[in-house]
Amino acid sequence: MKEDLRTIKTKESIKFAFVSLLKEKSYNSISVSEIASRARINRNTFYLHYESKDDLIEHLLQNVIIKQESQLNEFATRLIMDPEHVRSIYLFVIFKALLNLLASEADFYKTLLKDDALSGYIGKMGFLIKKAIFNFFHIDNYHDEVLAEYTFSGFWGTIKYWLCSNDCESTINDTANVLSKIFYRSLKSKKDNKK
Repeated sequence: MKEDLRTIKTKESIKFAFVSLLKEKSYNSISVSEIASRARINRNTFYLHYESKDDLIEHLLQNVIIKQESQLNEFATRLIMDPEHVRSIYLFVIFKALLNLLASEADFYKTLLKDDALSGYIGKMGFLIKKAIFNFFHIDNYHDEVLAEYTFSGFWGTIKYWLCSNDCESTINDTANVLSKIFYRSLKSKKDNKK
């Protein structure tokens, strides 16, 4: 069922209020009343859309994950179609698109990364990326498993570092370049190991 414009605007207002509060204080110290007040709605309106602040963050994260998953599936499909001819420049284009998607929600990700109470939520996003990398590597031996884990750790660590940098928008190209090199070297190592 399609949401009406008023519902969409209300949810955006709640999200904006929630993220702005997370910049000021910890997740555990934020109340539904504060979110509603900042969003300029009453608590009943909040509860029409979400059961609790935990439900709110689950919904926000689910929406972000759906976008991410779509991008990662496209990424994996392109690579699987022609894995023998993957080039660093091709990976750069894919990672740049992924980073643009992440940059569009940078405030949300930064707040998740900075609050220990939300580390489980950021872990869900990392798991999605890890799953995509592991699926691509077609792990069938210990070497591939270690290589995929190493690649994921570098990839995920770089993304977290990039998101927490002061201006992730202006460093998308540089970061996509680093990520494409990390991934390309791992792919090359996997191919060399098969010989």
